[in-house]
Amino acid sequence: MSRRLALLVAALAFPAFARAQTTAPAAQSTAAQSDAAPGFTLDDALRAQRRSHPLLASSQALARAADHDVTAAGLWTNPVLSAAYTRSVGFTTYDPRIGMPQVTVSQLIETAGLPSARRDAAMGAREAARADVNATALGLAWSLHDAALQLASAQARVQIHREAVDDLAHASQVVQARVAAGAAAHYDASRMVIALTDARAQLAEAEADALHARATLDVTVGPDATTLVGPLRVSLDEPLTLPPLAELMNRLDARPDLVAAQARARSQGAMVDVARRSVTQGITVSLGSVVGAGTGDQQQVQVDVMAGVSVPLALVDRGQGTIPAAEQRAEAARRTVDAITLASRQQVAGAWREVERRREALDAWRSGGTSGVREMRHEAEVAYREGRLSILELVDAYTSFRDARLREVVLSLDARSAEVSLGRAAGVATWAVTAR
Repeated sequence: MSRRLALLVAALAFPAFARAQTTAPAAQSTAAQSDAAPGFTLDDALRAQRRSHPLLASSQALARAADHDVTAAGLWTNPVLSAAYTRSVGFTTYDPRIGMPQVTVSQLIETAGLPSARRDAAMGAREAARADVNATALGLAWSLHDAALQLASAQARVQIHREAVDDLAHASQVVQARVAAGAAAHYDASRMVIALTDARAQLAEAEADALHARATLDVTVGPDATTLVGPLRVSLDEPLTLPPLAELMNRLDARPDLVAAQARARSQGAMVDVARRSVTQGITVSLGSVVGAGTGDQQQVQVDVMAGVSVPLALVDRGQGTIPAAEQRAEAARRTVDAITLASRQQVAGAWREVERRREALDAWRSGGTSGVREMRHEAEVAYREGRLSILELVDAYTSFRDARLREVVLSLDARSAEVSLGRAAGVATWAVTAR
């Protein structure tokens, strides 16, 4: 808003440059007041959320962990070093004083290519974890947007109720004057006291609702919510600029939760290959040495070198359990992608229609719901002073004006909330919000 105001001031001041010495200071003062307006905007809240929200930090940590999982999955099994020592307690062919030490090194040779299969599966999980970061950030942003609208609505209701109390206090003075002059019964004063008391109670309730809405906003922002001081400056009157429905449908493939589901489906598909390769993972090659297995006539020490190969035999475990289980998990992951895809298209189509209808309801109310209500209060007061209206009709005029304004706030909130639901369903970033 301040930027628009600055541009407007510049546009007006340019053709009147000759009067700049007198008009420029006033324009600069107006712009400075706008920039220094108390409170915070939705963009301020979004920045605070991105800086400190624990859920966002948690998802980022999981994504970094997935990076390391890819590295770990592609590694071969460590070699094994074995050492043994034998000493005889009876007859022996080796020197009983020295004994017989034995050292063997064995290594599993991944002939089935299991590390590469595990790496492919881990890469899918890593892609899903990265998409989860985007989904978390997007979900938090839309939750904050919704909380901001709720707070803006609560603030607007507080202002309406506060003005209603002031209006009824003024009307009460009119009633008291007529009662004191004997032109109206004492009942009128009593009825106005009830109306004014009720208005003050509703103001207190609205203020409590605003406090609750602010607390909800703080939870959505996270630890840095303490930096957001003053009222929230968000307009309920200006709708979000929505892309066409066809464009939103085309963007659905980029919806973060769908991207994550597709990546998990690929990961589960790779796990089928892992299960197959795990049945005969590879061969184990060993190399060792035995010292002192025997001694010669001249006390020569026998040194033996050993080499061996171990081949797994798929006789008992042929993958008859692990392979079908992996195949079913892959099938479940694919079905999940299908479900999310279908649901997202249905959600977007339904939310789009809801946005259009709620906007129509708001426009219809604004065109006919409040056209003559503002003037009705003045007319009712004049008529009451002249004795042409009863106290009930006077109170009704003031409360009707208040209720009409509250109704517009509710309709505006419903329209803006429907836009938030559409954005959440489409999985796109928060659209520009006009702050003031």
